Amino acid sequence: MSALAQFDAVLWQDNFGDLSEAEQRDVLWSASWDLWRLSTRMRDGALNERQAACHTLIAVTGNLGYVRCAHDLRTLDQAMLAGQAIDPSRVQSVLDVLCHIGRHVEQRIDALWPQGGGKERGAGVAAIPS
Repeated sequence: MSALAQFDAVLWQDNFGDLSEAEQRDVLWSASWDLWRLSTRMRDGALNERQAACHTLIAVTGNLGYVRCAHDLRTLDQAMLAGQAIDPSRVQSVLDVLCHIGRHVEQRIDALWPQGGGKERGAGVAAIPS
């Protein structure tokens, strides 16, 4: 696992530990959608859409406990804002990490479903083609 995909369970607990399991599922479900939508925009969008998606992903990943990824996204965001040339392999590396995080989020959603539940949900961020 990439260090950028490292999950901080203590931060998650601080942010969302007081929520019920159903509320935590809702947070994760929404985050899964955001990860997919914003990663797609980072991959396929115009430059201003890529920067806006990157900026929003800082909050999404940071709030969920993926602080190292959020920090890397912040560095990328600042480079885009400064008009620096961005190596496409760097963006692809970030997208790969976001895909890994998306799979982890989906596993966490599955773990919060009551016995036998969770299988009817659609494919989330793990379905993003590279």
